[in-house]
Amino acid sequence: MSLLKGYEWSMPGERLGALGPDVWRELIDIARDTKVPAFIRARAATSLTLYPNDHVWAFYMAQIDSGAAPTVRRRMVDDLCAAFSELHPSRVEQVLEPLLAAQDAPLRTRAAACLATIGSDTAMQALERWRETIAEPWEKQMIFGDRDRP
Repeated sequence: MSLLKGYEWSMPGERLGALGPDVWRELIDIARDTKVPAFIRARAATSLTLYPNDHVWAFYMAQIDSGAAPTVRRRMVDDLCAAFSELHPSRVEQVLEPLLAAQDAPLRTRAAACLATIGSDTAMQALERWRETIAEPWEKQMIFGDRDRP
């Protein structure tokens, strides 16, 4: 818990690693504990990106699929992308593509940004389909910039 505190926090990768290979279990417990301040829970969830295993995947999925606050869902998309986009790009694509139709525009743009970093044919096709549905110029600008195509 002490590694998750501090005014100017940065992920303490080496120090977390020194706690042993199963520290992810404690991080999940902290991230789920509603008695813990939200910023500590968020830091615990972000720290889980260092432990890309099936349990961490399930945690992120539960948070994305839950009725959690929009800010929580957005952070979980970022964390899922950071932890799994290189290891399991097709799994990440399957999760994020439906989020391109979410009501929450910042959630859509975070999903799109992750898909753009994956850059596979499947991801780029999903982005192209999404591009045609974008009504707000800022949303298109955020992902596509001034380019005509993704």
